[in-house]
Amino acid sequence: MAAFDQVAALVRDFHEQRASARDRERRQRAARLIAPTVQVQPSAPAEPRRCQCEAVVVGRWTEREVRALREALRMTVHDFAQRLGASDAAVSGWEHRRTPTPPKMAAQAVLDQTLALADTDTKARFLLILNTPDQHG
Repeated sequence: MAAFDQVAALVRDFHEQRASARDRERRQRAARLIAPTVQVQPSAPAEPRRCQCEAVVVGRWTEREVRALREALRMTVHDFAQRLGASDAAVSGWEHRRTPTPPKMAAQAVLDQTLALADTDTKARFLLILNTPDQHG
């Protein structure tokens, strides 16, 4: 019986610690949304700039964000389409506004997930591409 009580106490402590960690993560995420998303630390010229953010959120995927994500991942249209489970024509249409509407909600969710799972360097490239004036238009 004593062992059962100890296990129950350990399980209870685990759940409390997990809930506390989730709350702390939510507070940190909220603080990042309020503060600027990208914080660049001054560094020596030889050292590349690094994104200090963990979460990058896109409110609405437009052709610019889709293309920036693909370029940040350093993928061709074909490879990117395969990763998303979409056709090459669909991705190309999203990037060049040949389709009258942005990607459907399911596709936007896949784009959200792809961005969320990207490493820190890819997220930094994504933000850099978005913050660089478009030279094509």
